[in-house]
Amino acid sequence: GRAKASAKSLSHSSGAASLSTNGWRRRGPSCSGAQGVTGRMRGGGMRGSAGLLCLALLGLAGQARAGTFLSANIRWVKKEGNQVSFDVATYWKRSFSPFKDGAAQPGDIIDLIAQNTVQFAFGDGTTEFLQGVVTNVNVHDDWLEAVSTVTHTYAQPFKQEHETGPQYTPWTASLTGCCRSSTLRNDGDGKFFIAASINLALAMESPDPRVPPKVFVKEGGAFQIAAPVPSLTPASARGAVSYSLCPFVGTWTLPAGGEVVVVDANTTKGVVLDGATGEMAWRLPTNPTGQFHVCVQIESSGVWTQTDFEVVSLAAATVVPTVSAGYELVAFVGYRAGNPAPFTLTATLPGASGTVGFTVGYRSRFEDGAPSATGGVLTTVAAGDSATVSVEYLVPSWTLGWVAMCFSAYDTANPSVSSSPVCINFLSTADSAPTLTATAASEFALGPTRFRVREGQELRVNFNALIPPLDANVQISLEPVHGLSGALVEGISIAHRITGNNASSDLVFVPPRAMAGAHVEACVQAVGQAGEYRRLETRRMCVVIEVQRCQWTVQEAESMVTIAAETGVSWLQLWNFNKGVVTRPDFDLRSGESIKVGQLYEVDDGDTLSNIAARFSSSVSRLRDMNADLAGSDTIAPGQLLCVTFNQCSDAPAQGA
Repeated sequence: GRAKASAKSLSHSSGAASLSTNGWRRRGPSCSGAQGVTGRMRGGGMRGSAGLLCLALLGLAGQARAGTFLSANIRWVKKEGNQVSFDVATYWKRSFSPFKDGAAQPGDIIDLIAQNTVQFAFGDGTTEFLQGVVTNVNVHDDWLEAVSTVTHTYAQPFKQEHETGPQYTPWTASLTGCCRSSTLRNDGDGKFFIAASINLALAMESPDPRVPPKVFVKEGGAFQIAAPVPSLTPASARGAVSYSLCPFVGTWTLPAGGEVVVVDANTTKGVVLDGATGEMAWRLPTNPTGQFHVCVQIESSGVWTQTDFEVVSLAAATVVPTVSAGYELVAFVGYRAGNPAPFTLTATLPGASGTVGFTVGYRSRFEDGAPSATGGVLTTVAAGDSATVSVEYLVPSWTLGWVAMCFSAYDTANPSVSSSPVCINFLSTADSAPTLTATAASEFALGPTRFRVREGQELRVNFNALIPPLDANVQISLEPVHGLSGALVEGISIAHRITGNNASSDLVFVPPRAMAGAHVEACVQAVGQAGEYRRLETRRMCVVIEVQRCQWTVQEAESMVTIAAETGVSWLQLWNFNKGVVTRPDFDLRSGESIKVGQLYEVDDGDTLSNIAARFSSSVSRLRDMNADLAGSDTIAPGQLLCVTFNQCSDAPAQGA
């Protein structure tokens, strides 16, 4: 965020009191003639008094004419209602910082006040001076990155709506100030202006520029403008995102010879920007080398934002590091670091005068705090003329969608010998727990989590648990299953079929005798893999299994006589229950088929277990044996089905007759 409580306690004593976002945020300390970045070290208090700091800056006024501003970009995301969170990344010469020996480090909080000119305007008449958190430094090339996160609530989603012509006029937020580096071939020592449009009726977010402050390219070469839209995959972004040079508003001019000129079918001169892909070719026809200012506007879903950066054009013969190609990967919220293992890029530079180093154009977005330079852990291992950079990306829970991380490799002894950026696109998605589903054959299914099976019949409910990372491993386990009496249910187990990130296990249940009418709740847990880069996540799912009443599944070697003995009726009565199905009781029974072992009775008003038992010349204990859900209870309800048997005809008149 802007300035947290700890940062506010470090304010200059000469600054005015803070007001609401609808007015001036804070009037920074005024140092007439001083230009650049002022600040203070986090946790260390202010380096000297405000007066001494201003004097120090005044003493550097001559140096200030060289300009300290390098580049900037703006990105935003919609919050609640018409509230918008802006992320403004600015890049400055680190050596001009008022910190001792230009020693700003990631985590320091600084005021961006260059000649008291740096302001962020929301486009509705309110303006704010900015504080920023240092999120990246490059000691060899002398620059720092400061990120300012500010939140603003607009009166409405857009500035104006029209009946004719374009439907909306959006809000336009902008960052302005002075001054750019004097070494630029265009716009040197000039003011800067970077803007973004906001229309909450059309978009929830802006494109997210990820261009490093300096882009190195050989004359005639090309490089990529990385500006993903968090909600769009790289594939779907093609055609949905467009690129163009920023309008020329007086603070930026096209480099001499930058106008696009088509020489022939195979040759185009100038600064050639592909509007569909964001690739920029650097083909100045004369005097093409040096440092240049470039501004690119990226548009998606009816809103646009700008990214402003320096292009360092090298002679075609310059030997620069070669970097392994970029690629796409997926990172999941829930990891302590975003990937199950670090991803790597390797660079080589034969004959390097120093070692090979890496610079990164990336910073975590839209949240308070001081992330490290990469939003994670970046480690460079150099060995002679080659180096490998490893990144463990830290994925906070609020960072979702597609982002990019762009790397350039350079000679640490000669930072101007640098490669063009190589960008990695990656997706951060929620990883709260494995997804878990249950399925069974259609003959058993009553619903997504309800199944029905006969006594003695095998039921298999397949549980599938999925975690997207291919290297993950999910374990599915069955919790202890208890019946109504509290005793463990017999005949139920778990059988594992497939392991890995898309695991599959079968819950196997063969209800034993005396379970007819029971409702068994069985619960499984799918546990994600724990490890150095991933939290332990669990998903729990329960299914209900109904055991059919009055049905038995014939087992191997069973007969009418043995089944009748088990169920407490005569074999003739058992045969009577199955007339039309079993014609020859001594031959027709086959293993696996279903036979009736009683008849269903629907409970009526006024029924009790005692009078039902009397009506069928049975007993209450016999009813409990045939209906497992009656165990320990005398309560029955009208409409409830019971399985009943009888041993002889009753002369008692039926109730209600």
